[in-house]
Amino acid sequence: MTRFATLLDLQHCDSTLAQLAHRKSHLPERVKLREIETAGVALRAEIAPVQAARTDLARTQKRFEDEAATVADKRADIDRKLYSGSITNPKELQAFQADEDSLDRRRVHLEDEALEVMLQIEPLDAQLVALLARQTELDAQAVDLRVAAAEADVSIDAGLAQAGQLRESLAPTIDAELMALYDHLRSRLNPAVAQLKGFACGGCHLIFPAAEIDAIKHQPADALVQCEQCSCILVR
Repeated sequence: MTRFATLLDLQHCDSTLAQLAHRKSHLPERVKLREIETAGVALRAEIAPVQAARTDLARTQKRFEDEAATVADKRADIDRKLYSGSITNPKELQAFQADEDSLDRRRVHLEDEALEVMLQIEPLDAQLVALLARQTELDAQAVDLRVAAAEADVSIDAGLAQAGQLRESLAPTIDAELMALYDHLRSRLNPAVAQLKGFACGGCHLIFPAAEIDAIKHQPADALVQCEQCSCILVR
């Protein structure tokens, strides 16, 4: 194997490493996960004010219900006094009955207020059910995508390790001058080394005249040949 064939193998390793690194940083699962996470943030921002409004209304409903319960207790106390037989004064009886009527009206008003608030809560509950179901769905998708991305990472990392080990074994076998040229070309070309395929450069696909191909083929095996268009090193 000529030093150029070894260099071509090195180029294949570097291309594989670059492709795997690009794939790892642009995994469809990870791209989708970022979209899901962004949607989740927006959804939580949508849920928060609905939950806050629902909490405020529930607090108001409980206040009305507690106050109605207090009024009902007061009404029950008056009932006990009225039917205990301890009150015989007609005016006092009349006053207690008036209090009962007032408390009844107050209780009914408070219960009506509590019912009105409850009716306001119902559509919020329905909205929260839908929003929280969507959040559960997004969370489940995020979990699946994280698992898929992790599995893809394992596969890609194995490929990176394999290509990296092969590169480490090839690089020391290439002379320093050729390696320096390769590194220089690779900083601006992809590929920096290509196979000469018939009459064409395997890098830029330039078609060489037959006479030039004949001249290339008659050069020594270790002679450096570069494409006149893209400058990549040609392996014969």
